[in-house]
Amino acid sequence: MRRATPTAGTCLECGCTDARACPGGCSWVDETRQLCSRCGPVSLKVFGSCQPKGSTRTFVTKRGKTVVTSDNPGLRGWERAVRTAAQTVTTRRRGYMFMGPVSVTIAFHLNRPKSVRPTRRLFPTTRPDLDKATRGILDPLTGVIFRDDAQVVEIHATKDYTNGAPFAWIHVRPMGVPLEWEES
Repeated sequence: MRRATPTAGTCLECGCTDARACPGGCSWVDETRQLCSRCGPVSLKVFGSCQPKGSTRTFVTKRGKTVVTSDNPGLRGWERAVRTAAQTVTTRRRGYMFMGPVSVTIAFHLNRPKSVRPTRRLFPTTRPDLDKATRGILDPLTGVIFRDDAQVVEIHATKDYTNGAPFAWIHVRPMGVPLEWEES
């Protein structure tokens, strides 16, 4: 049996419509009215040590070409990992990006240095800086999960230690949708 192409006013994920909302109610996430607020939130887990996005340097080569470089050589690989994880989620969402304001929650789980006892330092109060680590997440999500990082109107970010491999949890939801952590 062939599936009909969804029209505006029909959620691509759950099939709810203007006339038949999800149990408990829902609203449209974007202007196309093809993704509802119940299907809208995105959660992803990125393995690896987070890399902060600090200052960039710009210079002009002898041939007149402008080059922008980062002061963190590990940033490119981290951004690639974040973008790849985001593209995997976007593929499941059939390529839909958030069009309106979003809230982003990020939880960085870092390795505890062997020299630091758990009773001595409970939280990672050393580098990377939380704001720079957050920038290392938002920039690769731009153009994949949302059109522009200017759409991010709320950020919740934390750093904590993990006993296993380092990773980051990222949860993006349209404003007005309750925060629910889901492992995907």
